[in-house]
Amino acid sequence: MARRHDILIPLSHDHRDALALAFRLTHPAPPGPVTPMTPTSTPGSRARETAAFFEQSLAAHFRAEETALFPALRAHLPRDAPEQRLLEELVADHRHLEALRDALVSARSDDDRERVLATLAAVLERHVRREERDLFVRLAELTRDEDERTRIGLAIRTCLGREV
Repeated sequence: MARRHDILIPLSHDHRDALALAFRLTHPAPPGPVTPMTPTSTPGSRARETAAFFEQSLAAHFRAEETALFPALRAHLPRDAPEQRLLEELVADHRHLEALRDALVSARSDDDRERVLATLAAVLERHVRREERDLFVRLAELTRDEDERTRIGLAIRTCLGREV
């Protein structure tokens, strides 16, 4: 696997957390025998965890990508480059994930929550893997100027509210 540029580390850390959430959503019960110490997982508890993750992490993550990273990459791509379409699709995924979060919050039954959680987990996992495998590996070749990379990294960290 190609090494990611250092400015992408905060986004990749968020991706790791998003993949862990997607796993928990699709594997709600821990493997092995159930004991009194086994944590309970209900559609409602997973819905609350997902809503909290959006609020605490994904909202800022989407903002960092859409205001700092994606525009910088777009500027280096020809208008008809396949990566332009990829960026459009990734932003559309963000809107889709937000709509799924909203559907989860407004779901009236556990069955509805389960359906939304399964869809959200699948979309989130696919989205993260596309960013990591198809987009992030291209940063080094698209932005060769180290000062520009530093500016992008600062903008990412600022959007994420992380120490600079």
